[in-house]
Formats: sequence, C-alpha cells, structure tokens
Amino acid sequence: MNPAAERIVCLLIGYLCGNLVTGEIVARACTGRPARELGTSGNPGMANVMDAIGMKEGLIVLAGDIAKVIAATVLARYLFATDLGSLSVCWAGLGATLGHNFPFWMKFRGGKGVATTCSTVVLCSPVWGLTAMLAGLLTVFATQLLSIGGVVIPLVYTVFAFVFLGREAGILGGVLTLMMLQRFWKDLCDIPSGKAAKTDVLGGLFKKLKALIEKIKALYGASGASGDGSAMPTLDTSGLEDAGAGKSRRSIRFHGHVQGVGFRYQAQSAARQLGLTGWVRNEFDGSVSMEVQGQAEAIDRLVEFLGSNRWINIREMDTELLPVDEKEDTFKVEGY
Repeated sequence: MNPAAERIVCLLIGYLCGNLVTGEIVARACTGRPARELGTSGNPGMANVMDAIGMKEGLIVLAGDIAKVIAATVLARYLFATDLGSLSVCWAGLGATLGHNFPFWMKFRGGKGVATTCSTVVLCSPVWGLTAMLAGLLTVFATQLLSIGGVVIPLVYTVFAFVFLGREAGILGGVLTLMMLQRFWKDLCDIPSGKAAKTDVLGGLFKKLKALIEKIKALYGASGASGDGSAMPTLDTSGLEDAGAGKSRRSIRFHGHVQGVGFRYQAQSAARQLGLTGWVRNEFDGSVSMEVQGQAEAIDRLVEFLGSNRWINIREMDTELLPVDEKEDTFKVEGY
C-alpha cells in the first residue's frame, strides 16, 4: 500500500471510531432524548452531560471519548507503524476528532472535540501534548473562558510539533487547531462584546469539593458511625410521638440548587432521626424527588431543616399527598 493510501486508511479508522459519540449514547440511554435537548449547550460532551445528568454519566462520556481515540490510534499503529511510525497515531487521532465533531449518523452535528483533541496530542507526543494541555488549563484559569483554552491546546501543540516532530506532524496539529477554532468560533466572537460565558473552573472545583465533604459528613452521620452525632445536627424530635392523628405520605419535588450539595444524604439522616420513612433521588432535570411518610409535623421539620442548610437553595417545591405504604420501614437514598 502506498504512503498516501496508508494515511487515508488511518484517517478512516479514526473517523469510524470517532463516530461512537459517547455523550449522545449516554444521553439517549439515560433520558431517552438526544444530547442537543439537554443542558444549556446541547453539546454531547462531558461537561454538558455532567451538568444535565450527573457526574457519573459525565465521567463515562469522558472515558468513552478517550477510549475511542486510543482504540483508533492503537489499530493504526499496529497496521502502519513500520511505514508511518508515530504519524499513524496523528492521522488516526485527527480522524477520531473529525468523527466526533462530524458524525455521519448524527447528520454531521457532533461535539466540540476537546477530549478527543487532547487525547490525540498526548498520544502523538506525551511530553508536548501534556505541555499544551497545561498551557490550555492555565489559560482557562486566567481568563475563565473555555473557548480560548480549547484553542490554545492544539495551537501550542502545533508550535512544538513543527519544531520537534516535523512538518507533517505540525500540519496535522494545525488542522486540529482550525477545527477547534471552527467549533468555538461563535464563543470567540462574543468575547470582545463581553457576551461570552465565563466559567470559574477553580471556584467550581472548590464548590464541588465542599459539596463532597458535606455529602460525606451527612452519610457519616446517617450511618451513626460517629457515635456522638457530631457529623449531623441532632434535630428536635420532642412532641412528635403524640403529634397528628397518624401517618401521612407526601410526594415532594424540590427545585433549585439541590444536587451535588449532599441533599439526599442530609435528608436521609434527618428523616431517620425524625422517625420518617420513604426515599429520595436525583432527577435528570436537576431537581430532587422525595416520597416521605410519617407524622405531618415531622415531615414539616424535615423540609424546614433542608431549607436551612446553607449549601442548599430550594427555590420551589411541588407537593402531592399519596396513600400511606404500611410496609415501608426505612428511609433510603435511590440512584446515584
């Protein structure tokens, strides 16, 4: 096979692997809807899926996007490493990004290709690829603009590729840069006018870390492992034994900043202290659903407690009375 044909085959291998748009598959599997109908961007990438569905699903998308680039480059290198060397990896990675950005089965409307681009430059040259990713990350920290960071990564890699890896590797890096410019063009055009959306990545990381700590504290308190109740405030349960005329059951849908803040585990621990049973779970639209039963005053105290948590911001509640489940004997957390 002549060198030009080998390059085309590597590109096609990558393109076919890139058509496995993990974000679209996860979105449809979890919600029954395409990714373009989820979140604010409609992008079938990790960030949008994680924001619209959940952290676990977002990480699955990231892993899938990385895996398809690895699969394409490994196959291309196995077939053509003798003739093309590391260029087989570059061509396959470029193809995987093309397949991700322009998948034929989605009418060529795919993602932005940040994860596939990063995977490609690292697999082509671990040293210069990781250096370029660091430059992009620092740019995002400094500007809070994901679009600029996304373009900086392949751009910095392209410079290093021309200097250290050769002209062809540099040209392929330039193509990756042009694709990233095309995907982020609208966002980049909004920067001069100040309309571009900014993302406080460091602030977001610290916020998620705080939420994780709160979740661990709440779970620790719910398990009773501390022995002294220090991980979870002790709620006032006085007067509940004789309050009300019996059990009632409510379905409550909480809207607001209620996911990623330890809401479910705080609810579980408080409900058990109050002698309530039921369940609580996260929903795909960012809300939290709960069915809780017990004495009416105890349910009111549970809702009041959740509303007083400084990490939780309940903007709206939908409440409905349900028949009591006499067989239910505990309060549990459902889902992830």
